[in-house]
Amino acid sequence: MCFLDLHIHTIYSDGISTPREIIEEAFKRGIKVIAITDHDTLKGVRKALEYSSRYDIVVVPGLEIDVKYCHVLALCIDMNSDIGSLKKSLRYCKTIDCVYRVIEWIHAHNGIAVLAHPYGKALFLPYPILRYRDIVTLFDGIEAINGRVFPSSNLKALRLAEILGMPYTVGSDAHRACEVGFVKALCRDCCSSIEDVIKCIRHHKLAIVNNSSRIGVLRNVLAKRIQRLFLRSKVF
Repeated sequence: MCFLDLHIHTIYSDGISTPREIIEEAFKRGIKVIAITDHDTLKGVRKALEYSSRYDIVVVPGLEIDVKYCHVLALCIDMNSDIGSLKKSLRYCKTIDCVYRVIEWIHAHNGIAVLAHPYGKALFLPYPILRYRDIVTLFDGIEAINGRVFPSSNLKALRLAEILGMPYTVGSDAHRACEVGFVKALCRDCCSSIEDVIKCIRHHKLAIVNNSSRIGVLRNVLAKRIQRLFLRSKVF
């Protein structure tokens, strides 16, 4: 049995905390599996892997990929994935074809394609991808619970996964170490490797431990913005 948080950002994209700080916080909170999902880079994953063995934590290599119609989590991808080719492919793509390209790229790099916070645009609004149910079903799973989305919107995402019979994931979307585990999932099987995590997701073995809270979401979003402004003022 183990706890998982499958959506975390570091200083290598728009997060504030270092991978080491993320690892240490996960250890304190008893979270066995974390996914580092920085935007368009695996640098945070590589750095986290330097510390993970000290704390016996499984680090899932991941990305968050933003396209016009939705955000996508690429989980369990190869560490040598060619992100540059994906960026080039998406550079001038403004149609729904972008989503196809992202899913195909993730699968080509042995990853799991997860539709991230589908009702979490600006905290509570639906993303345009939801108008294309046939494309939604091409994903390997749906992020049902996200720590930066209002709880009512998370419940809509969970309901969508249940209606479509798709696996779901849970992630704090932490941008600061103190947010790690704000929401989390439980897998009753042992997750000691990436292969175990893949099985846990694909075989619908994740259980939701908790949903977000409206106050917690607003607190985390505002705290991140204030902290980034403070850090920016120190630079100048």
